[in-house]
Amino acid sequence: CVILLRKHGKNTILQASGHFWRYFFSILGLVMLIIALTTVFLIGAIRPHKQAQSQAIQTAKEYADFSSITRVEQYNGREVFYTVFGKDKSGQKIMVTINKAHAGQVYVYQASQGISAKDAQKIARSKGAKTIQKTTFGMAKGVPIWEVRSNGLYYLIDFKSGDLIQREGL
Repeated sequence: CVILLRKHGKNTILQASGHFWRYFFSILGLVMLIIALTTVFLIGAIRPHKQAQSQAIQTAKEYADFSSITRVEQYNGREVFYTVFGKDKSGQKIMVTINKAHAGQVYVYQASQGISAKDAQKIARSKGAKTIQKTTFGMAKGVPIWEVRSNGLYYLIDFKSGDLIQREGL
């Protein structure tokens, strides 16, 4: 690489060393390799979760007559449950909860059979919860619950009665 400098009216030719460009392209290649490996790792990490959600939707459709699906949530208690939320053909809000380990354990609920997530949050606040980070539907000991997470504490609220079942801390 040749660099032409003009200093005090004279042209000076400098021969630039190839070391700079070797280092530059080596570092650029290393950065690109790190980005590629990170991308492959993240895709591999997300894939099982997406597959489990797809399986939950497929199972839920076998047990309920969905006209639309709005979301899928994962509850991680003593057992892992996926809940598929949506509406049935008559427009009623429904929730289908599937035990991840035992796909035959499927529970179908009309949203009108119990309290809403917002109601569960209000109940948790009345029991001491401050900032609500997340509210998830699931099953605990065979009871449908809303799990309300607040500052490292988990409030398990009975879906049907609205009673506080348990408050757990980390």
